[in-house]
Amino acid sequence: MNNIGDEGMVGLFEPLRSNRTLVRLNLGKYFRVALDYNGITPDGAKFIASALENNGTVLRELILSRNDLSNKGAETLAIALQTNTSLNSLDLTYNSIEVEGMNALGMMLKTNTTLTSLNLDKNQVNDQALDLFSANLKMNNTLKELNLGNNNINIDGLKKFVEALQANNSLSVLDLTNNFIDDLGAKLIAKFLETNTSITSLNLSKNKIEEQGAEDIWEGMKKNTTLRVLSLAANLFGNGGVQSLSKVLAQNCVLLELDLSENMITMEGASYILQGLRENKVLVSVNLMENKLSDEEWEEFRDESKGRTIMPKPKKPECPVSYTHLTLPT
Repeated sequence: MNNIGDEGMVGLFEPLRSNRTLVRLNLGKYFRVALDYNGITPDGAKFIASALENNGTVLRELILSRNDLSNKGAETLAIALQTNTSLNSLDLTYNSIEVEGMNALGMMLKTNTTLTSLNLDKNQVNDQALDLFSANLKMNNTLKELNLGNNNINIDGLKKFVEALQANNSLSVLDLTNNFIDDLGAKLIAKFLETNTSITSLNLSKNKIEEQGAEDIWEGMKKNTTLRVLSLAANLFGNGGVQSLSKVLAQNCVLLELDLSENMITMEGASYILQGLRENKVLVSVNLMENKLSDEEWEEFRDESKGRTIMPKPKKPECPVSYTHLTLPT
């Protein structure tokens, strides 16, 4: 752990104003040069923004996770990125960004043409903040990955966000882990999935989706032709939420990975899944960890799964479309 702070930003970023070789800089928690928890505030963000705004640097990836940027720091960076043409990835995890910061980042997306990945995990994004961000997201056609996990997103914010996604055709990876998405929110997402042709990975784990919400998502997937990775781990739907999954799996020829761990699924629900797997030819991974099957029921499930590879731990398949691998407890 270092504590570079705002004063250290002067010496670090002033040379970057004209640097044309550095492509990756991490000022977050997990970088190899250990610049984590650096206490960078909005004042420090000004020096970073100056280097970005100057466009003299060819910096591609900037990780500023777990600092103290807050709204002012996010606004400062967003203004610089409106005209920056080099940065592809920005990580602002855990920076106490709220309404004003999200509005600024959204406005940045209207004009920025190079940013493809934005991580806003573990901030303070509520429905109002997401509304302002969404108004501009619909006009962006370059962002491909967006992480809004571990925030305070509810049904009200989700409405305009889904509208923005329907107009946006570039976003392919979306993470909404651990928000407040319930059955009403799941229904909105399900309708969106029916017509969307860009999202390939969707993470809805650790939300509040119950039986009806899960069933709506399966219904939406019947018409979806692009989603390859879906996580509904740690929700609340149990057996009833997978009852119609068998028909969806039997027909779906796109989905490769499905995570249903921690959902109170018993052998009854596992049997619905198994019915679909018998006809599905493309699914690579199904995660059923931390559900409610006894050792004897797991053995029965294995016996019923003849002709398929059942592994106790995830492994990379030799041929990703030739068999399904089930993640079971050890």
